[in-house]
Amino acid sequence: MYATEQEFENHLRCLISTYICANDQNVILLDSKKIADIVISKNGDDPGLYFIEVKHLKSNMGRLGIGGINGSGYQPEILTKRPDYLESNLRWAMYSEKHDENNGIVFVTTEKLINSYLQGGQVGEKYNGIKQDIFIHETGLSDIEFISSIKKWLNC
Repeated sequence: MYATEQEFENHLRCLISTYICANDQNVILLDSKKIADIVISKNGDDPGLYFIEVKHLKSNMGRLGIGGINGSGYQPEILTKRPDYLESNLRWAMYSEKHDENNGIVFVTTEKLINSYLQGGQVGEKYNGIKQDIFIHETGLSDIEFISSIKKWLNC
């Protein structure tokens, strides 16, 4: 369905922009992506920043990687240091070409990712990855279910 991670990210951005930002002026989708692929700013009485890390497993790839080849980068650091704010305000959105097309968007917390789906059970000083069985054990969301999950997460 999505040939690249960028196509998947663009699809998610379009969903958020069309179904959330267009209906709520307090929700702003930022273009910059320094800490995560998608950054959502929420203004108003309950302001906050929300982050979505996007992962796409191509059918010809054996691994779904996290960070750089030597365990470097912000993703491994977030998973290792687990800052409180990012524990509640960061989610992981994943799609797999290898698994059932109806599986949809897997949308999980950092806690779920760490406790169940890290290869080797931890982040190390090596190439880190996410177990592919996340696409088997986690229920994928349709676009509408994904939007509903985002709205609930943002409290809007």
